[in-house]
Amino acid sequence: PSPPTSQAFNLNSPSSPMTSVTHAHSGTACVVPSGPSLTYVCHLTNKILRTFPGHVSSVACASLSPGSDKLVSVDTSGQMKQWELTSAAALAAGPAGSLLGSGPAAKRRGQAASLPRVSLAWDPTGSVYCACHPSSSEGSILAGTMYDGGGSPPAPFASFDVTRAEVEKALRRQGAPTTIDSWISDVGMREVTGAEFSADGERFMVKGLGGCFVILDAFSYGVVGVP
Repeated sequence: PSPPTSQAFNLNSPSSPMTSVTHAHSGTACVVPSGPSLTYVCHLTNKILRTFPGHVSSVACASLSPGSDKLVSVDTSGQMKQWELTSAAALAAGPAGSLLGSGPAAKRRGQAASLPRVSLAWDPTGSVYCACHPSSSEGSILAGTMYDGGGSPPAPFASFDVTRAEVEKALRRQGAPTTIDSWISDVGMREVTGAEFSADGERFMVKGLGGCFVILDAFSYGVVGVP
């Protein structure tokens, strides 16, 4: 790895909110979105170790594989990139709009100008990762795309929509007093603020604005629960 530079980095900068920080396996460094680039920063010294430039627009999210130093990132244009923490050169990149242009939800909504807030998450084995974001398709709440963790360039192998009807069914099944409309508008998926696979890789949780959750089956993508 290249030696650290003498440049300092403000981890509390509005352009790099702490909610977007991805921690490295060493526990002493993190990767922070900074405009159309990613910045690899040492926790101990607050110094920049490396930058990863080259996205088309501002980076929306980044996520590090649990089993390697492979990093994936997506920007607001929908461009996906793959990196290694040990090198500033991108391993592979998809075209701008590649995330927007994949899956049934994207085909129905057409080409959007920019991607809503998106979250990336790896499964525990590091073999697949998912990009999930709110859907603007009629009748849908969330859209997601699954990627092969070893694929190069980033290419989806599956995509899914989470529909209003599925969430409403889960709310009724759980005896929840709220309606689907109040769930969406009050604490629902106006933004995706996080995503995570379960420890066994069989469930996939998406967190929305206001603290709501949707839990999906990681293989069928059906709604398992709405805590």
